[in-house]
Amino acid sequence: MNWVVAFDNVTKRYPGVEALKSLSITLEQGRILGLLGPNGSGKTTFMKLVLGFLRPQRGKVTVFGMKPYWAIRERIAYVSELDMLYSWMTVDEIMQFTSKFYRDWDKSKQGELIELMDLDPHKKISTLSKGMRARLRIALALSRKADLVLFDDPFSGIDLLSREKIQDALIRTYRYKEQSVIISTHIVKEAEPLFDEVAFLDEGKLVLQGNADDLRSKHKKTITDLYKEVFR
Repeated sequence: MNWVVAFDNVTKRYPGVEALKSLSITLEQGRILGLLGPNGSGKTTFMKLVLGFLRPQRGKVTVFGMKPYWAIRERIAYVSELDMLYSWMTVDEIMQFTSKFYRDWDKSKQGELIELMDLDPHKKISTLSKGMRARLRIALALSRKADLVLFDDPFSGIDLLSREKIQDALIRTYRYKEQSVIISTHIVKEAEPLFDEVAFLDEGKLVLQGNADDLRSKHKKTITDLYKEVFR
């Protein structure tokens, strides 16, 4: 099996807390994984282990068949939950600035995403709402032809229209069977149609995992309703 990401019995501890507990999750090439759980469930730690920003105390993490290290990040687009945009730049300036760092930047996708996200290239980032800034951060990530895209809580704290715009952009730009995507979120409803696979995390432990359609069929529930049931 061609695993893009594989966690084998991974444990990650911080002082006073075990963020991930004997976690085993795999993601096949060309699939979209929903990493679902409330705040504090270990989703961001998972992302940082994939990127090689952290190392596990126990178990093994592989990305593209290798131990994560700096060079594989050229193949990964990462949207953090943190907004670290340069507010003094315009939308077009941040696009041009970011494009210089990545060989896989796609100028045509950049133009398509600015239109899809309803972004004004001439507007200063400092004048954008939280939702518009979220759209811009997603557009920056999707303007690349990255093999793996990581979204850490992309729908958190933003308006419904922006969530819908982001969902539409993901659907339209996704490279079917080529690109792999991990979306971590606790806002499931808008993201649910995107998922091929889902993994539910609670306090660092895997509590439910499987093919999204199989889980819907087995439990006779949407993934959103399953989430409510698991974390109620």
